[in-house]
Amino acid sequence: MFVLFAIAVAAAAALAYKAPEYLRQPVYTDTRLLGAEAVYLEDSAPRLAIQLPSSLAKDVYKVTVSVYGWFPDGRIKPLGNYTTRNGAVTLDETRIRSYIAAWRSHIASKGSTPDYQEPPLIILATIIVKNKGIYTVAKTVPIRTDLVAKGAMPTIRILDKPVLTARWDELPREFRDAVLGKKPPTTTKSIGAAGTSTGTPTPPPVIPISPIAYWIFEEQDPHLHVHLPAAVAHVHGPDTDTVNDVNLIMMFVTGSQTTTEIYFTTPMASYDAGLASITAYIVSGYSWKIQSSETNTWAKVHVLYINKPGSSTVYRIEGTTGGELTSTVAIDMSSGAYMAVGIVGDANYAKYRLYICDYCIGIACYCKPEDKYLYATYVRPSTPIKDKIEVWYEADTLGEGFAKKAIDAAWINNKPEYFGGFDSGFIMDSSEYAQKISTLPIFSLTLSVPVPARIGGFPAALAEASVGMASASWSFSLASMSIAPKADYADNGYCEIWPTLFESRARFMYYGVESGQYVGDYPFAVLYGDVYAWTWPCG
Repeated sequence: MFVLFAIAVAAAAALAYKAPEYLRQPVYTDTRLLGAEAVYLEDSAPRLAIQLPSSLAKDVYKVTVSVYGWFPDGRIKPLGNYTTRNGAVTLDETRIRSYIAAWRSHIASKGSTPDYQEPPLIILATIIVKNKGIYTVAKTVPIRTDLVAKGAMPTIRILDKPVLTARWDELPREFRDAVLGKKPPTTTKSIGAAGTSTGTPTPPPVIPISPIAYWIFEEQDPHLHVHLPAAVAHVHGPDTDTVNDVNLIMMFVTGSQTTTEIYFTTPMASYDAGLASITAYIVSGYSWKIQSSETNTWAKVHVLYINKPGSSTVYRIEGTTGGELTSTVAIDMSSGAYMAVGIVGDANYAKYRLYICDYCIGIACYCKPEDKYLYATYVRPSTPIKDKIEVWYEADTLGEGFAKKAIDAAWINNKPEYFGGFDSGFIMDSSEYAQKISTLPIFSLTLSVPVPARIGGFPAALAEASVGMASASWSFSLASMSIAPKADYADNGYCEIWPTLFESRARFMYYGVESGQYVGDYPFAVLYGDVYAWTWPCG
């Protein structure tokens, strides 16, 4: 009896024992996160670590970290604010779990599999470095909700090199003196109960430390259920009668037989009002990620537009929540026509402003705004129904639809790429075009957001986000377009089709997926074709 009792006690103790975290094997390590990695450990609190370069680490005074979530209702909400000296913080587990639970419940309510979709954590950090200035790290990291639901939490390591935001000599003298440990100023400034002075916002009470630098989330402009064009064609010119058809295809597929995951990027811009210019465009990470352990067609649209003079189609838009849509549409291109295929998604424009706080009294901090801003565009597919993304297509001869807005924005905000004339047709897919303009797989397809930002000063170039694959492989294209001449005009020595595609004028700073080292600046590939129909000798 005693032996049995001893065995039972030992077994219970073994079950209750939890090995120290440094001895536990990771459940999963995600290294394909654009300059970040996430290691998931069981029975662990969520953590965040910013890798500080040796050139900065020895002089770091303080790191302030703000974490946000992009919730199902389309709004960005805070998940905690933290300060540290070494760049490592433990996040609020209750708030993280609540955020993940909200998403899993919402996705399941649509009949979809929560495990396949990864909502983001939005991370903004400021790093005060003595005698050098304030540096910023901005990162958007998708979270494996399936692992969190099973009891594992991520330790997120940010590898990107911090970007200098404000030089030391730009900072107010009071702030510099406080950082260097000089006697804080004797002030007669009034600090109200709300923790503000001169009407400026203040960091929340969870950061009762001074001095600090802090990105305050000033404005957001969420839009739900927006039509996002992925492939667009505009046919016009004096010889549209020579065009036979336009073929547009978009296909998002996950699984081991094609591509493993699909990523939606987060473009950002830093703006210095003192210089009246944008100082950098960056991709801060992924605002959404779709992953699957088995092949799944999330979205597929294939539309053949036939040029038919006298057609009754003036404007048509059709869509389905079933994820797949195939159609043949007769449309009169003689006076010009706009055509598009895409997905239905959500977008949120956001604006952040840098504040510096000289000192705090209790929970009230005296903070002053700097003329430094961050703007961001977050894009995701609207919550799929039964693991299918809502898709749509458009045929428009009036110039009043989403395709027209996308083409107009492309000419204004992007750089045209002229292809010359073709006499036997033109075909291009997203992977081939991305390689042609020397960009990366994750930037291989652009989704234009046709709703303008209702935020003052928002850069027009950010009204689009890219979709792509994190892999270096070009084995799969997300979209394609082709334009074919009528048989009588093909291969007759004259070119009838003169296409123009686009790449973003903004070139986005890219950090290596696994190394976090700065690699270069890359454009988004914009598969929007402005096709001029004109008969002219080839060559």
